[in-house]
Amino acid sequence: MTNPSPIAQEYLREGRSPTCPIIDLHGHLGPFHGTYMPAAPLEQMRRELQKCGVKRIVCSHHTAMAYDMDLGNRLLLDVLAAYPHEFLGYWVVNPNHSELIARDLRDLHAKRGVVGLKLWPDYHLVPVTSPKYAAALEYANEHELLVLCHTWGESPYDAPGLLGEVAAHYPRARFLMGHSGHGESDISVAPDVGAQSERLQHDAWWQPHATRFPGVTHD
Repeated sequence: MTNPSPIAQEYLREGRSPTCPIIDLHGHLGPFHGTYMPAAPLEQMRRELQKCGVKRIVCSHHTAMAYDMDLGNRLLLDVLAAYPHEFLGYWVVNPNHSELIARDLRDLHAKRGVVGLKLWPDYHLVPVTSPKYAAALEYANEHELLVLCHTWGESPYDAPGLLGEVAAHYPRARFLMGHSGHGESDISVAPDVGAQSERLQHDAWWQPHATRFPGVTHD
């Protein structure tokens, strides 16, 4: 590696950079069905994050995403309360449970450590452009929250172009394009969508073509 950056050299020597710690904006808590996750237990996850030089990570809970939104979001709050200097949280919004969303939004601002919303349209089978997300997105817009939305290829639920449409309607919210549309559009539509607004940013998690994105360079 020829990168002269002191930070890069620090990574080579130590495997992390104490002078430039990582703030990770795309994390998950808890186990997930069908996936081997040896660091899923919380204390093991904390050790791995510290070893890699992650100062803080923003997470949603797998239980809220895939099983029980109410239970999973409460489990998230437990972690945020126990480790406030290590974890921040995304509140999972499952659009199939409008009554729970309405209840949660009434006092979401008071939930310490919650800094944004997590959407997973592909799994919940509701397009991100659906009115079912409107209440949550209006809340995010009002409070200028970060919204992490899973995007994947040319999915009819959360292709990058669909999230671009949504972001245009909520100009005060900030959107993070989870996986940057990994799949069919990962080197075409996703970069174009992300270039439209500074409030719609790329997430390079599982993104082998990140060098194609504006402003992203590797050595």
